[in-house]
Amino acid sequence: MESEAKRIRDRSIDLLRDCEATLQRVAETCCMPERSVLMAGAAGTLRDALAALESGRSGREALPKGLESVTRCGGQIGELYVTCCTETREPLYRKILEGLNRVHANIEKILTGSP
Repeated sequence: MESEAKRIRDRSIDLLRDCEATLQRVAETCCMPERSVLMAGAAGTLRDALAALESGRSGREALPKGLESVTRCGGQIGELYVTCCTETREPLYRKILEGLNRVHANIEKILTGSP
């Protein structure tokens, strides 16, 4: 894989790890235990995206699965965000969504060959 695409993929992996850590912070501060199922689902989808990008470091084959997982995770995080009962976690949700958006754009760049 060309070095620019590798750099973009590595940056995307870092962004996903940051999203994962941020989601963990949200989960630890949530006051509604019933939301833990939704958070666990989002965390699992985030791990799927991360695994796809990490396993695809030697090629582009895993990128479509990673793109699908990032998209699905964005929907899950969006649902958690709009149903959150406190403004204090709002910046955390925004940070996750912005990170996912950047990863999505990065994967698209690699897949279209325009990095």
